[in-house]
Amino acid sequence: MSFLESNLFQLTATAAAGGALWIVTRWFSSLIKIVSYALALGIIFSALLNVGEVYVYSEYYRRAFFYYSDEITTVLIFLFFYFFIKRDMALYFILLTSIIVSGGKISIIIFIIFTLFFFSVNWSYCGVRLKSFFSYLLAGLLGYAVVVVISLHIEPYGAGGFAGNNACRTVETCVETQIENTLRQRYFSAVAGVWMTIEGGFRGERYPETPEKFADLMMEADPWGINERYHLTREYWRKIGGVQPPYPAFGAGYGPWMLGGLLALFLVIGMGAVANLRRGARNEASLYAIFFLINVTCNQTQSWLNSGSMVLALTGACATQIIVSIMLRRSLKLTRRVVIVRRRYRRWRSRLLEDTWSVGDAKLFFRYAATARSKSRGRIGP
Repeated sequence: MSFLESNLFQLTATAAAGGALWIVTRWFSSLIKIVSYALALGIIFSALLNVGEVYVYSEYYRRAFFYYSDEITTVLIFLFFYFFIKRDMALYFILLTSIIVSGGKISIIIFIIFTLFFFSVNWSYCGVRLKSFFSYLLAGLLGYAVVVVISLHIEPYGAGGFAGNNACRTVETCVETQIENTLRQRYFSAVAGVWMTIEGGFRGERYPETPEKFADLMMEADPWGINERYHLTREYWRKIGGVQPPYPAFGAGYGPWMLGGLLALFLVIGMGAVANLRRGARNEASLYAIFFLINVTCNQTQSWLNSGSMVLALTGACATQIIVSIMLRRSLKLTRRVVIVRRRYRRWRSRLLEDTWSVGDAKLFFRYAATARSKSRGRIGP
C-alpha cells in the first residue's frame, strides 16, 4: 500500500482540507452560507421523506442524517453559533431545527457545553441576546414537531420500515437501548482500543477493519479476561464493530507513541486557543477556539478521527485559524519591537551627537548629511 493510500495520510489530508477551506472562506464568505443551507435542509428533507439514514425510535422521536454520518450534528452546532453572531435569523432557525432533528446524546451534551462556554466568553457582546437565544431554541423545538407531524402524514409510523423501530416505545426501553446499551458498547470498545494501543497498534493489514475481523481478534485475544468476566460473545463484538472512541481508535492503529504525538499536538494547539481567548478573541474569532477545545476534550463517542470526517475537517479549520492568529499576533509584536528599537536608536544617536558637539554643530552635521545623501542618491561613501 502506497503512502498516499495510507490512513494516516488521509487523516492529515482531511484536516488540511479543512484548513484550506477556512482560508478560502476568507475571500468567499458566502460559501459558508451555501454549505449551511445545504446541510440543514438536507437533514430536514431526510426526516420528512425518510430519505437516507433515518432512525425512528417512537412515533414522536426520530433522528435523520440524510447521507451524512451522525457527526453532522457537531458541525451544525458550530454553524448555528456562527450565524447567531451574524444575526442571520432565518438560517440559524433552520440550523437549530436540523440540530434537534439529527441530535443524539453526545450532541446534546456538546450543545449545552458550547452554549455555556460561548456566552461566558462573549457575555459583553452577546449577553443581551440570551433571551432571544432561548426564544429561538423553543422555535427550533416547534420546528422539530412540525417536521415529525408532516413526516407521519407522508409515511405513517405503523406502516414504515424504519431503522430503530419501537426502540423508545416506553421511557424504560428508551433508557435501556439508547443510554445503557450504548454506554456499555462504548466501554467495551474503548477497552479493546486501549489493549490494541498497548500492544503497539495494529498497522496496515493487521488492523481488523471489518466487524468480523474485529470480533475474531477480540475472541482470540480476550484482553484482560473481559469476555469471561462480562460473558461477551463473538456476536456481541461483531455488533460493536470496531473501536469507536476516537483516541483509542487512533492508538489501536498506530500505537502509543503516535497517539502521544497526536495528543501533544492537540495540547499545543489547545494552549494557543486558550491564549487567543485570554488575549481578547471574541465573537467569530472565539468560535474556532471554543469548538477546538470542546471537540478534542468532550467529543469522545463520535469517531471523528477518520479520513473524510466532517468534524475532523472542521477541527483542521479551527486549528488553522488558531495558528494564523498566533502568527499574526507575534508578527505584530515583532513589528512593534523593531519600531521601538529604531526609535530608541535614533534618540541615542541624537543624544550622542549633542553630547559630542554643540547643538548648532549637530544641526549643521545632520543638514550636511541629508544634502550629501540626496546628491549621492542614498549612497554613503565614494
